[in-house]
Formats: sequence, structure tokens, C-alpha cells
Amino acid sequence: KLYPALLYTWWLDEKNFTSLTRPWYTKALPFPFNFYYPRKYRNQANSLMEALFESLGSQENIETKVYSDAEKCLTSLSIRLDSSEFMFGAHPTSIDATLFAYLAPLLKAPFKSTSLQNHLKECNNLQKFVIRILQRYFPKDCQEYETQKRDEAKFNVGSNDSEFPNKRRNQFFATLFAIIAMLSYAVSAGIVQNPHIDAKSSVDNEPMLFE
Repeated sequence: KLYPALLYTWWLDEKNFTSLTRPWYTKALPFPFNFYYPRKYRNQANSLMEALFESLGSQENIETKVYSDAEKCLTSLSIRLDSSEFMFGAHPTSIDATLFAYLAPLLKAPFKSTSLQNHLKECNNLQKFVIRILQRYFPKDCQEYETQKRDEAKFNVGSNDSEFPNKRRNQFFATLFAIIAMLSYAVSAGIVQNPHIDAKSSVDNEPMLFE
């Protein structure tokens, strides 16, 4: 339920694609791949949406559907997490790693279109879940990110010409940090544990929120 909305947010939302996704790939990849891959990934995302929601017809209907499903998914996850630190108690599992991989970029990336991001921020326990993992397992990176963000905010005063490069640098740094943190957490064997038997039983009885 959440994955199609994330694809739409990054690749098919026009404002996000032109102001964040495409510029980031242009900076991160060498020529000519920085022009090839953004178009390729956007076409793939569009093809997936058409296959999943062929009956809906227009792009507006697809957008409404994917965001509605994603918001319901986030609400269900928030209810499931409740006041716990992690999905199955005080210790993280592979379920938490997967959830963090979905939520961290959505929370941290500087999107122009923020409807799904705003809904995530309204789920206070999910927002705290992401921040808790960042602060607990990536304290140095998290501190450096916040320090640079504050420092650049002090200098982002003046004309549009002086603001533009700092703004672009903020976007690049915020997105890069979110992706690095996401991938690092997902593959970190030291903090990902096997769920307990009771937890596994609970998963079997839970609806598939990520489908």
C-alpha cells in the first residue's frame, strides 16, 4: 500500500521530480547516466502505475488512490506501533529495518509536494520512531546534519541569487543523508535481530501493509 505512493512522490509528482529527484540524480551520477536514469526510472514508475491502476484512467484518479491507500497504511502502522519503541517491543527486528527504509526518506527529503509527508508527520509515534533510530544508531551523522542545517539557515538571508546555491546544497545533503541512513540501517546485522516466535505469529496474523 505504501510503495506505490512513494514511487509516485519521488518520480511522478511533477514538482518533486523537477525540483528534487532529477536535480539530485544529475548531481550524483556522471554524464551521460545522470540524464538516462532519471527518465528510465520515471518511465518505469509510470508503467507500474498504469498496470496497477489501469481501471482508474486519469493521472489525477491514480494520484488520489495511491495517496489515500498510503495514508491508511501509515495510520495502520501508527496504531500497530502505539507507544512501543519498535514494532515488537524494545528491540528492533527486520520489520523495523524495512519500515525505517520506507519512512526515513519520506520524512527527511525536502519535497515541494508534501501531502504524504505531512500525514506522516501527523503520526507522531512514527515520526519519533524514525528520529529515535537516527539518534540511536547514527548519532554522529544526525548531529552533523542538524548542525549544518542550522549553520546554513543563518546564512540563507539575502537575495535569491545568494539563496539558491545554499538551498540546492540543503536539498542534496538532506536527501543523501536520508538514503545513506536508510541503507546502512537495513544492512546492519548488529542491530537487526530475528523476531521472537510470538512476534512471528503476530506478523502472520497482520495484514500485509506493504503490498
